Amino acid sequence: MDEYGNHPDNEYDEYEAELNLLDTPQNCPAGRGMAWIKQAWLLLKQALGNFLLLGFLNILILGIVNAGLSAIGLETASNIITGCLATLLGAGIITAAASQAETGEMEVSQLFEGFRRNTSQLCILIALTTVIGLAIILLIKQLFPIKTSLSLLEIQSIETKRITIQIILEMSVNTMLWFTLPLIMLHDIPAIAAIKTSFSAVIKNILPITVTSIMFALILFGLVISGGLIFALIAQAVGKVTATILLTIGSVLLILSVFIASLLLVYVSYRDILTDQPME
Repeated sequence: MDEYGNHPDNEYDEYEAELNLLDTPQNCPAGRGMAWIKQAWLLLKQALGNFLLLGFLNILILGIVNAGLSAIGLETASNIITGCLATLLGAGIITAAASQAETGEMEVSQLFEGFRRNTSQLCILIALTTVIGLAIILLIKQLFPIKTSLSLLEIQSIETKRITIQIILEMSVNTMLWFTLPLIMLHDIPAIAAIKTSFSAVIKNILPITVTSIMFALILFGLVISGGLIFALIAQAVGKVTATILLTIGSVLLILSVFIASLLLVYVSYRDILTDQPME
């Protein structure tokens, strides 16, 4: 393995050469954002059952941990621990996506790959993002202090500003960390170096990343609206109970698919921007 974490001994039947990192990130046109959505969908379809199972296990584990800690009054600890677990499990899904894309096979056990490999670097990433998150909260509180002399309406207005700015800043940070998981898990790059590389790649490709994010959100919105219309039609035909059951099943499948698809978008865009073998 070289200093960039490339694996020169790995050979896959569908590629003429091994997959390696580029020296500098590609600068992709805005239209590539649309292509990434298509490529993520095609990858999802290759192993739909396994990917949905990964998503289900991920959400189940986080849900159990969150519910257990909250039940004993450890809400703050619950948020921190589930955040850490989400990163470790997300790293496993990225590994599974790479395995499926590059070899045509994946294993459900790869969900826990983040607990077996590069765990220390993932923990460093988690620590850094936690510090950044706390810094954002403290900064917002300093910029928008709430004084006891303020009216209820004024306090509500400040709280709204706080929440809005916090969401924007956290989304910006998460976007800058877009490629950190594949860099750490697939190329064994240290966390800080992965953050720097991800930041550089995102800055150079902010347009296609913005396009893919907006289109993904619009598709999700369209699916939700369509689901509501379908529920109304089914309710008229077979009754609300049956329609509610079908809607619940459909909603679960949609949530799992959207969750997995968002990580697959990270993988296919990483292949396009940071490696010498973009997805076809």
